[in-house]
Amino acid sequence: MIDFLILYEHKARELENCVYLKYNLEAKGYKVVIASMLSFNKMICKPKVIITPHLYDSHQAQFYTCSIWPKRKCKVISMQYEQVLNKIGRESGIHRPKGIAKNAYHVAWGDNEKQEYLSNGILPSHVLSIGSISLDFDSKYARISLMTRSICEKEFGIAETQELCVFFSSFAFCGRSTAELERANVSGTAFKLHDIMEKSKPVILDWFKQALLKNDNLVIVYRRHPAESAGDESIENLKKEFPRRFLTIDDYSIRHWINVSDYCCTWFSTSSIDAYFAGKPCSILRPFALDTDLEVETMYGVNKITDKEEFCNMFTNQNLPDHVAEENISKFFYNKRDELVIQKYCLAFEKVLNDNSKDNLFVSHHNSIRAFIVTCLLAILCTICKHIRISRYFKHFSKLLGGTLAYYEKEVYGESESILKLLNNIKNVRYV
Repeated sequence: MIDFLILYEHKARELENCVYLKYNLEAKGYKVVIASMLSFNKMICKPKVIITPHLYDSHQAQFYTCSIWPKRKCKVISMQYEQVLNKIGRESGIHRPKGIAKNAYHVAWGDNEKQEYLSNGILPSHVLSIGSISLDFDSKYARISLMTRSICEKEFGIAETQELCVFFSSFAFCGRSTAELERANVSGTAFKLHDIMEKSKPVILDWFKQALLKNDNLVIVYRRHPAESAGDESIENLKKEFPRRFLTIDDYSIRHWINVSDYCCTWFSTSSIDAYFAGKPCSILRPFALDTDLEVETMYGVNKITDKEEFCNMFTNQNLPDHVAEENISKFFYNKRDELVIQKYCLAFEKVLNDNSKDNLFVSHHNSIRAFIVTCLLAILCTICKHIRISRYFKHFSKLLGGTLAYYEKEVYGESESILKLLNNIKNVRYV
């Protein structure tokens, strides 16, 4: 029987964490399997504990614990990968566990999230106050597992002698239809963010163009948000104008790009937190002011770059504005620079595994035949996409179908090879 089944939603955001956790739990003698949350593995194996990327309500709880085995019993731990929000998102309550999701164990990165859980009725014993596992990769002990400039040059043609600026995009709502925005508007921010994103993105792209014209040695890597649409015409035009100096690259997680960058910048992304823990400068680009209610919680009171001249001067300025306030870090994260939290995770998850109380068990029920059939069909599609890039055969047949298949391929294609590669890298991490 499997001890831990670790499910992921987005490869770029989570798979490295999953492999890191798997490696350390297996070192303690546990059997661990990693799978996409859409895959058949979730349904056919019998884990004692399922680790999910998030868990907000009873519907999600049933989806994550759906199984071909009726009455399968297991415990659930939610990693809750979204713990830094904005005021509207926080007050909307969409990230607060509801229904049977409250019975799961929930990871808290810092005291702010811990208090959110407790005020929402989560038992103190079910709140795992252990910090953010992602930030371990920003420590000096994990950098040996990350991409280097020589690897960057070999794989992407970015010479070590060139200045590398990486932009972590947050423009997930740009180009979205009204129907898509309505589906995404669960916290009430989608339309407001869409409007300011549509204004800000072209201005920031123009800043990039001007900086590239002024500095022949500069390379800018535009790293898309996982939910951002590919094929933006303005981005494609920049790539054509600067074919080897303006690049869009989705490979490798953000901590790899922070490690090899000379400069980081973002509009809204919490990647600025990773840059802080890695000791790298990261500028916040804001051509238009953002309402306080929409601002990222860790960006309150932080200096921003607001015009083209200031951005172009960023590459010669030795005194870049602080992109993170220390008081925000201590509020939202238990992590300390160059201190690993992985052993806290292992100890907490072991304790959950060995807890014999029965009031925290999740039981698989086939209450909805339709939901079960849909889950099975998604699992079949996921299995196909793991091995074959089939979206190319459908892109002219149906935009919706082609886009759906492309999404599945992005998250699951080459899963086994990706896990093996990450595992080999993580073995090099030095622990203290």
